[in-house]
Amino acid sequence: MAAAKEVKGLDCGAGALEGIRLVLRTRFGEMYDLREATLGREDAKGVHDMRVASRRLRSALRDFRGFYDRKGLPKRRLKEVARALGEVRDQDVAIAALEKRLSKASGAVAEGIEHLLDERRALRSRARAGLGPVIAEVPLKELHLKFSSWLEHAGGGARDKPGVRRSLGSALGASFWQAGVEVIESRLTELLKLGDSIYHPFEFESLHRMRIAAKRLRYALELFAPCWGGRLKSAAREVSELQTALGDLRDCDTWIADLSPRLDRRHDKSEDAGASIADPRVRPAAIWLLSHFTKERGEHFSSALECWQKWENSGFFEQVSEALRGIQAIQPEAPAAQDRQ
Repeated sequence: MAAAKEVKGLDCGAGALEGIRLVLRTRFGEMYDLREATLGREDAKGVHDMRVASRRLRSALRDFRGFYDRKGLPKRRLKEVARALGEVRDQDVAIAALEKRLSKASGAVAEGIEHLLDERRALRSRARAGLGPVIAEVPLKELHLKFSSWLEHAGGGARDKPGVRRSLGSALGASFWQAGVEVIESRLTELLKLGDSIYHPFEFESLHRMRIAAKRLRYALELFAPCWGGRLKSAAREVSELQTALGDLRDCDTWIADLSPRLDRRHDKSEDAGASIADPRVRPAAIWLLSHFTKERGEHFSSALECWQKWENSGFFEQVSEALRGIQAIQPEAPAAQDRQ
């Protein structure tokens, strides 16, 4: 995965809102600058990089949502961009997976995989056709202007509303450093709440939510790592290992869900049946792939389980929390009120 763009000029001791604006401006700019590379190349890298940048931006918006007024945020347009990028990326990933397995197949299985590849390439072409208008120069520039305008005026509204509980980071006078403590601890709690999912290997959606929580924690650790002298980078790498294992597990679940109906003859006459369900050329490949992904799924689950057990035995979450609180206690005081605007 491409490294996130450095947030230049970030002052962890300055006001939280000042740092948040700088982070969000950088994350949007990172996504925006990848538009031409995404549209101008046929390989998967451009789409992948822009999608990751979009995810980092949306994750940061989620992290900081208690610090700003969301009124005016072009949330729907941001989701539209993310969705269009995701539809192309999903097909890129599927094509890469099939091409990898094709190199190990032969005969009728190889022929069936070729047919599945043709399906996926057609889906990718349609997804790319849908992506073009969404990230074309004019609409994306309009989104940039709307986002910049919102960002310029956002701040304070969310925490000034009656009845909203004020936490450490959303309180007046909080520094960006203190915001980092709140965000990371919130992400730690989110992942911990989903931790028992790892002991239920067939609760697919729970494991999927656990993967998303791990990704959000990793993004937060990476974002605030400079405020802790880089001491959070090793924790981010460990979380990345869990995220990867759960992500590979999710990919296998998606393939199993796609392949199983192709082999169930009861689906041959269903209204939503794909063209390849009744195609005898695809059946040998679907059986072979189903066997492969079922076996591979077990390996990825074991990796995720082993990672989680290692964390429980080492007190990983407690170590991260203690590091946050310990270092925060020796940091300079928050900036004066006039510097927090």
